[in-house]
Amino acid sequence: MYGDYEANGFVYGPAFRGLTAAWRLGDEVFAEVRLPEQVHGEASAYNLHPALLDAALHAAAFAPSGSLPQGSVPFSFTGVTLHAANASSLRVRLSPADPNSGHAAVSVLVTDDTGTPVASVEALAVRPLAADELRAAERAVQRAELFDMKWVEVPSEGLVSGGASVVVLDGADDLVGLAAEEDGVPGVVVLRCPDAGADGGGGGGGVGEVVGGVLGVVQGWLGLERFAGSRLVVVTRGAVVAGPEDGPVDGPVDVVGAAVWGLVRSAQAEHPDRFVLLDLDTDLDSGADADAGNEAGMGSGLDGGRVAAVVACGEPQLAVRGERVLAARLTRLESPVDVSGREVLPWLSGGSVLVTGGTGVLGAAVARHLAGVCGVRDLLLVSRRGPDAPGAEGLRAELAALGAEVRIVACDVGERREVVRLLEGVPAGCPLTGVVHAAGVLDDATIASLTPERLGTVFAAKVDAALLLDELTRGMELSAFVLFSSAAGILGSAGQGNYAAANAALDALAYRRRAAGLPGVSLAWGLWEEASGMTGHLAGTDHRRIIRSGLHPMSTPDALALFDAALALDRPVLLPADLRPAPPLPPLLQDLLPATRRRTTRTTTTGGADNGAQLHGRLAGQTHEQQHTTLLALVRSHIATVLGHTTPDTIPPTARSATSASTPSPPSNYATGSPTPPDSASPPPSPSTTPTPPPSPTTSTHNSSARDSPPRPSRTPQRHPRGCPRCSRSSSGWRR
Repeated sequence: MYGDYEANGFVYGPAFRGLTAAWRLGDEVFAEVRLPEQVHGEASAYNLHPALLDAALHAAAFAPSGSLPQGSVPFSFTGVTLHAANASSLRVRLSPADPNSGHAAVSVLVTDDTGTPVASVEALAVRPLAADELRAAERAVQRAELFDMKWVEVPSEGLVSGGASVVVLDGADDLVGLAAEEDGVPGVVVLRCPDAGADGGGGGGGVGEVVGGVLGVVQGWLGLERFAGSRLVVVTRGAVVAGPEDGPVDGPVDVVGAAVWGLVRSAQAEHPDRFVLLDLDTDLDSGADADAGNEAGMGSGLDGGRVAAVVACGEPQLAVRGERVLAARLTRLESPVDVSGREVLPWLSGGSVLVTGGTGVLGAAVARHLAGVCGVRDLLLVSRRGPDAPGAEGLRAELAALGAEVRIVACDVGERREVVRLLEGVPAGCPLTGVVHAAGVLDDATIASLTPERLGTVFAAKVDAALLLDELTRGMELSAFVLFSSAAGILGSAGQGNYAAANAALDALAYRRRAAGLPGVSLAWGLWEEASGMTGHLAGTDHRRIIRSGLHPMSTPDALALFDAALALDRPVLLPADLRPAPPLPPLLQDLLPATRRRTTRTTTTGGADNGAQLHGRLAGQTHEQQHTTLLALVRSHIATVLGHTTPDTIPPTARSATSASTPSPPSNYATGSPTPPDSASPPPSPSTTPTPPPSPTTSTHNSSARDSPPRPSRTPQRHPRGCPRCSRSSSGWRR
């Protein structure tokens, strides 16, 4: 069937080929569908996986001749009901809908393998769509987008100075000493990262050395069961740019601190709620071991009470700028439309462009783009094996056919002498005008298994090479300095702490170059569809894990279109990716879902229980008044999310209805209990069949304080629709 579709211009990717069997009984069609192996593990992330629903509708191809128009596609749904969630395989029945509706339509009943209803549609109207219309629509849609980091202010209500004690560490030795003490376990332990120095962390080997030291503390922290209920706050200074108006802190961005952020982001992905990242614009003084309860001073820097209050807000990635506490969020950007590389990079055509990793998959793709689209006439492609790399000669011939003069050179760009020799070999008549650093290697391991050697392997190709190119080209008239980074450095990637750290350092280098008045952009790439030397080894389980994180493969044309768009936007750091995160979302990604979707998303029972434990940890050690303040801020924040407000400040503590919170029309579910937003601190409320007046946030807070443990959500029995296969086991419809 799918082969016939493809021949007519309707091409279904592997994830959407889930129809495994179909048969007809009279004017009804029955089918069995199953999520393909590539996406089977994603079922738990959706109420009903879109690929599974789509495959269920493919059964319409077996409808009796003349009952549906040729080449029909879904047009509108009426009477949709979801009865169960997280199915990975389905049974489907399509029946003729009301013939008096005026449209070609079918009714849909979907059950699981036991006959339990999963979903039903009273009427699915279809209409014909020609193949040329579909191709035109496909050309107009590009899922891959550009993303940027923004920082949102944390409401003051969430900054409660709790009773947790705060201890400051300067390294692994301090952690060993703390572990040996017999006093009570501190609620918050702060690791102060070494200062980068006047150059902002520009030295090569120093980056890996500091990151290795932080790695040792992180590994020691995870190995101490005694601190399982405490959080390690990793403090940097000037490692992130927390908004365009702030800029770097007293000088260049700290490349060392940025690399630490990348490492700890991966640690957060592997061990949720054990680590907090905190970037300051002031010193963290060693007035040390301060008790946050009495807010003892930490010298001239941030005091203990302030640190504890910042950590208590529950955000995993924070920056303090003056009196403001900011939380990290990823945001979509509007990409320039129909941007051509020739328009974006006209200045590159007058000289040569150096591409590291130039014989690899990504480097070669960029080289073709530079020659064929951007008009670059002289390319210097560099890799470890140079002309001996597989496919090097074929690539040279291909680029020559595009009109480019190509040199392919063997060079270890992580070694100073080799880079110096490489740059000295650039002809004076064709000076270097651009650099694209696309080299890199992987040496994946969990945080617990990482070693300094594995850090060094990845850092040499990524960080050391980038810093050398930055240093040794500063006297040249470059028009472009493009770093190929990775989304792992921003999103955090489990099992890739070294790679995330290295790429976060590249992002910081782009900021440093901009601060110095030099060209620089770092592209934190998502997943490319074309397998490269760094992704070709990934097994099916690795791909499924990456896709579950929300990153979907980009086609090479889409990625190169984003390459042009990113250079046109001219920002220091951008994340080009096909990013489609599914709830529940980490705080970093919460702004990527539309408000309407956030209002209707429900967290699974497991996720709610985990977050409930986090809440109990935050409340531990607080006085009754402090607990009330914490819970009130939480309740107001949840109500604001449900109502689509951008800040909980618009929700009065005594408001008893949506209208008193300045909402034009309250959602229908407000009276029966709010759906639990992503990353909620308690399970969803039990559904109610009788609307009741909603409690005020203050009343809800008192109720939350009074209960000893969150109640288990009740399960409301579902009434099976008429004709349900489970209730009609004698029906011959399921026989073949």
